[in-house]
This record gives sequence, structure tokens and C-alpha cells, in this order.
Amino acid sequence: MATKNSHKILGVDDEKGIRDLIYALLTMEGYSVTTAEDGIAALNKLQSNSYDLLITDLVMPNMGGTELLDWVYQRSLKMAILIITGSSISNMEEDLKNRGAFACISKPFQLKHLSFMVQKGLNRAEPHPEE
Repeated sequence: MATKNSHKILGVDDEKGIRDLIYALLTMEGYSVTTAEDGIAALNKLQSNSYDLLITDLVMPNMGGTELLDWVYQRSLKMAILIITGSSISNMEEDLKNRGAFACISKPFQLKHLSFMVQKGLNRAEPHPEE
């Protein structure tokens, strides 16, 4: 089983305050965290590094979360994907899950909830001994 220190997380959001929050919270919990301000910046990071978990907003300039999700899905990258968004997702949640996201949470979110969902995603991404 991997330790928190070995988990690499990429947090993508065009709001600097959200990126800083993701970085501070998850770094404090022992994860290795990298952030990006939009989908294009995230693609550059994904092309040169591997991550266990991608946390992405949906609506961002240059390239949004949906396009980023499709890029990851098309390449069959092995990572859990958590969507965070200020947009209404009730009518999109099933589509986002079909594109590879394991969960969607709405902004503003509780820090404990984000932390719980990160752990849930990482647990899903880890290979189990019986596999």
C-alpha cells in the first residue's frame, strides 16, 4: 500500500485561492501536490509527470476541465479524477463519470469533504492485493 508521501496530486483551477487551498491542505496532509491554472498548463504537467489523482475545475479559460478529462481518458492514464466546480453539475454528473471522473463536488466545499474525497479517490486508484 502506498503512503501519502508517495501520492502525487495535480490540482487544476483558474482561481488562485482554490489552487492555494488545495496545495496547502493536501501538502499539510502529506501529499506531493502540484497545481496548474488551466487545462493547458495541466496538460504540460501531465505530459512530463505521472499523478495518482487529478482534481480539476470544469470552467476555466484556455481549456476547461471537460476537455482535460477527455484528454486523460483518451490516453488511458491511470489516475483518479475528482471534479470540483462552482457550476451546476446535476445534469452533467453522469456524463463526467462516464468520461472517467470518480466524483464531483460543488464549490464552496468543506475542507474535510475534499480531504475525504481525495482519500477515496486514491483508494480507488491503488491496486488491491487480490488483483
